[in-house]
Amino acid sequence: MLSHRLLVLAAPLFLATAPLAHAETAALRCDQLAAHPGDPQKPAGIAGVATGAIEFETAIAACREAIASDPAPRFHYQLGRALYDKDDTAGAFAEIAIAADAGLAVAKAQLGYFYDQGIGTTHDLKKAIALYRAGADANVGFAAHNLAVVLRDEKDAPIDHAASFALFQKAVSLGYDQSLVDVGFAYDTGNGVTQDYAEALVWYRKAAEKDIPEAQNNIGVLYEEGNGVAQDPAEALVWYRKAQAQDYPLADFNIAHMFANGVGMTVDQGKAVELVLAGFEKGNADDDAFNRDFLFEDSWPAAFWSALQIKLSLPETGTLDAATRSAIEGLVGA
Repeated sequence: MLSHRLLVLAAPLFLATAPLAHAETAALRCDQLAAHPGDPQKPAGIAGVATGAIEFETAIAACREAIASDPAPRFHYQLGRALYDKDDTAGAFAEIAIAADAGLAVAKAQLGYFYDQGIGTTHDLKKAIALYRAGADANVGFAAHNLAVVLRDEKDAPIDHAASFALFQKAVSLGYDQSLVDVGFAYDTGNGVTQDYAEALVWYRKAAEKDIPEAQNNIGVLYEEGNGVAQDPAEALVWYRKAQAQDYPLADFNIAHMFANGVGMTVDQGKAVELVLAGFEKGNADDDAFNRDFLFEDSWPAAFWSALQIKLSLPETGTLDAATRSAIEGLVGA
């Protein structure tokens, strides 16, 4: 950190040192309140604060004070994080861009996410990929993870499952726990690696130990379908319930599917409908779109459609007809 520059060098000692101590205190507060847990360049002894958990008003004040004395890139980045948590996306983008332009790796990774999602700026996947790659090369775990997701899922980018798998592995090695699920998913689906359900379960269990609901849900799927383990609907339900307890919407749909088809339990279409609607209430637009597609699969019985149609005050046909499709589309992102 650059020290505060004092113009009057001949000032008495107590006058010279007080502003410096004050600047260091502001810098320390900014670090403590808004550093990213995955920033490999954050000061020693600073744990970092997760996005969404920043005490943003206090952090904004501390980081602005720190910048006034020392415009170091990390203070601009941390101010941007606090502004993001305050829902000031334009301000967040501006501050994080300053830090990224100055070469701060974690800021480049964050700016990549903003371009990827169109947050505070227009969507630009090409810029996002370049920034993610710069962050990943500098050992920012979430940059490696996000780039891996793009290379696996993004329809507007060249799909490269092998590179994606390697990046998920790198993210795990850097302590980014969410990627544990994705390494498991690669083994589950055979994307970038030889399909191996038993190995998928190993990685899902590692993630489940971190209370990651996607992993808990996916373990449930393995048990429900008997992939890599003996088929066990009761054990599947245990894992779905764990994910459901963390408000993971797909778990609601998976349990609903079990009720609708009587898998390991008595058929209960009313409960299935209740869970489906609860899942839509919990989910964001991406969750809802995925779960809509699950509903549109040919695996829900006529009695389920009748129960859903009655609940939604639609004509009861017992089929996924045009009116029912339209009503479900209206639930997506609502």
